[in-house]
Amino acid sequence: MTKEKKWSSNSSKHKCCGSRKSKFVGFLVFALIVGGIFFIASCGDCKHDENKNNSDSLLTNLKTEYQMKNDQLEQNKEICLGVSKAIMNGEWEKVDELLADDFTYIGDGAEPINKQQYIGFMKNVLCGAMTDMDMNFMRVIAEGDLVSVDYTNAMTHTGDFFGIPATNKRVIGTGQFIREVKDGKVTAEWQTTNAIGLMGQLK
Repeated sequence: MTKEKKWSSNSSKHKCCGSRKSKFVGFLVFALIVGGIFFIASCGDCKHDENKNNSDSLLTNLKTEYQMKNDQLEQNKEICLGVSKAIMNGEWEKVDELLADDFTYIGDGAEPINKQQYIGFMKNVLCGAMTDMDMNFMRVIAEGDLVSVDYTNAMTHTGDFFGIPATNKRVIGTGQFIREVKDGKVTAEWQTTNAIGLMGQLK
């Protein structure tokens, strides 16, 4: 009887300890699971933040690059149009400053001319025969190093122009030109003018 009671008592203690051990193991497993989930979630947030930062950095770089390109194109337009404005105002030193030393002009199927020949033509032929110029730039498009311009130029014929004496008529010249701009200078120009239309107005 005593042995049975002792065995029963030991059995109860064993069950109690086993129950406590099971609860502890269960709690430990639960804690590990919760901790693992928290760790994974935290890592996910870190990666999300890292990806977001990378995306923001890339977007900022793209915006900066676009702005720099746009600023350069606008600067090229100003330099390109600056040549025409200086010619209209008779600012020959400025024209010389805006044109590169190796500047080349090709227009209306004629042979190419250099910088000094170009300035000489504009100064002595065009501006020697036409005064009170009012040049309008209808369309100005820039891409890379090139600036394309569609223009009209209202002028008064006050001097000899290719053998035609002054008529004092108000005439309008039209045409298109493309100027190449590099390092702040115009290096080349390709131009097409409506020469037949202009001569028809003079005659």
